[in-house]
Order: sequence, then C-alpha cells, then structure tokens
Amino acid sequence: MTESGCGTCWILRVKCGPSRRDERVMIWNPTANVPALVKGIEIVGEAVARMTEKTRLSRPDIPWEPIVGMRNRLVHAHFDINLDILWQTVQQDLPKLITLLEEPNL
Repeated sequence: MTESGCGTCWILRVKCGPSRRDERVMIWNPTANVPALVKGIEIVGEAVARMTEKTRLSRPDIPWEPIVGMRNRLVHAHFDINLDILWQTVQQDLPKLITLLEEPNL
C-alpha cells in the first residue's frame, strides 16, 4: 500500500487480487471513514473470537488474543479510541495478518 497526502485526505494505492498485480486507488478521509474502519476491525475481532481453540492453536504465529483485545476495546471504549493506533492497525497490522492468513498452513 502506498499513500500520498493532501492535507485532509489520503490517496491510497492498494495492491489486491490473487496475484497482487491489481491496484485500487481509494481516497481516504480520516474523519469520514473512522466508523467504517472501526466496524471492519470489530468484525475481524469478532470472527477470531468465534474461532475454535483448535483452529487458533494450529496457527501460533498469528496474534489471536491482541486481535480480540482490539475488538473489545473498540466495542466498549467508544469515546476513548486512539486514532493513531487505529490507523497503524489498518496500515501495518492488517496487511501483515492478511499475508499470514494467505500462507499455507504448514
């Protein structure tokens, strides 16, 4: 993912598709998109919380507990969300998680 800023919004170029050769360009306005980002991370955390212990144990390389912890924080601390941490999660942690999940389970 690459980005360039224009002051109040960001233009994101996201590699996508099975081969990562496709690129989508999105304009991200932090103020307008925060609820959508929060909801997306909540959904990921809820999905992880509902996984079986066997599934989690099969991938000890994935930080399952912090993912659920982030979901819990977002759901219960509505007025105390650190936007820097939220953006770091979207920009750095989610792409790493996606890469890990796309790897074959060895």
